[in-house]
Amino acid sequence: MMDQQAYELQADDRFSWSRVAMIFRYYYPQLRIQFIVYPLISLIAGIATILSDYHTLIILFAGLLGTIQSFMFCWSPCALTRSPRDLEVGLPALESEKATFILLYFLVGIPLLTYLPQWILLWIFGNPLMVMSSNMFGAGELSVNFLTIFSSLVESYVPLVTCLFVVLVARKSRVLKGVLWSVVSLVMIGMCSAVFGIVYAVNNIDMAGDSIDGSFVGGMVNNLVLIIGTISLVYSVVMIYLSYRAIRNTQV
Repeated sequence: MMDQQAYELQADDRFSWSRVAMIFRYYYPQLRIQFIVYPLISLIAGIATILSDYHTLIILFAGLLGTIQSFMFCWSPCALTRSPRDLEVGLPALESEKATFILLYFLVGIPLLTYLPQWILLWIFGNPLMVMSSNMFGAGELSVNFLTIFSSLVESYVPLVTCLFVVLVARKSRVLKGVLWSVVSLVMIGMCSAVFGIVYAVNNIDMAGDSIDGSFVGGMVNNLVLIIGTISLVYSVVMIYLSYRAIRNTQV
């Protein structure tokens, strides 16, 4: 069967969604736990967030679940390591088909599995903690708009695309290396944020004088979100391209 599929692949080298579906069926046993656990934790996190206005312990529990969700999101590519690498690289499919599945699953599917149930619950019932954002740095000083949300979203992809690339290129200790390098990427983003904050404060604190208020802090945060978001976007695009090349170079 495998030889027949390989022969058909040579005879018809055009992109085929049926082979993408075949790749999904191959990886599904390794990814099945994500399809079950991720939405379940997201649902519980949504309920905890909605109820967090009633007790301090629920707030702590919701924060713990949020941290767990972040880890699940960032380290989700480690699930690929459950598949034998010699079989993985020999799948009877084009590299573009394999890349389509892997990139769509981790860039689109994983965010939906991790957060969609929680978002739906918060959209239906409302999030009592969201009210706090309107009081940060004074009303209207911290602009929460599409650009801010998009920048934050892109920044969250940095450890995920790092882990994905490392898992694809590593030969040994793929899980350990993926986790470590994703942590390094987060540290680097944190360092960039700290450097920008210091530079911004040094360059603007003299002009602000004694009038350092919510407007000053809000402006610094908005600029920080924009710059770090831009860096994260460029970095993520590069890592996605390198991940595609890694898939192309290992596919036989």
